[in-house]
Amino acid sequence: MSLPSGFQSRSRPHKGKTQPGFDDPNAYPELADETPNAARKAHKRPSRRSAVSFSDIYQMEPLERIRLIEAGVRPETFASIAQAMRRSKERLGQMMGLPVTTVDRKIQKGELLNSDQSERVVSAAKLIGQIETMVEESGDPQGFDAALWFDEWVDKPLAALGGRTPSELMGTAEGRELLSRLLATAQSGAYV
Repeated sequence: MSLPSGFQSRSRPHKGKTQPGFDDPNAYPELADETPNAARKAHKRPSRRSAVSFSDIYQMEPLERIRLIEAGVRPETFASIAQAMRRSKERLGQMMGLPVTTVDRKIQKGELLNSDQSERVVSAAKLIGQIETMVEESGDPQGFDAALWFDEWVDKPLAALGGRTPSELMGTAEGRELLSRLLATAQSGAYV
């Protein structure tokens, strides 16, 4: 399994199931280059599935995601998500309740995001991955960009949310979980 840039764990090896690319950063050399061009390439969808996919985060076992969050993710991951969504870091930070100044400071100092910040970033990636997975399971994902679709969807008022937009709920874990359930309901064909 390959993970979006910034999601490689730096924590100690764990007992049990090992997932390629999670503990071994050399398993996927395409993740080693953190240049802006590499990030751009990682989120383009030239074929059915990119080398790096948000759906990998969605499909991770919950304990693996928790371990990833506790270990901390690189702050550059936040910028990669913003870039994939074609949304400014400021707008994404406001939506997620994550100050861009904090992200930029951690990038400058070479620090990882703390667990709360990492949870917000991983949750956003998980939601985008859920959309990718839904489209892959429902038909032909050729040319579909889940991050761009998500960017448009989060700003639309939804009747299922009492007229609120999904972006209004992205700042809390409970809100992000509600959005995940809402997406699952939409996949089943229910009115949203």
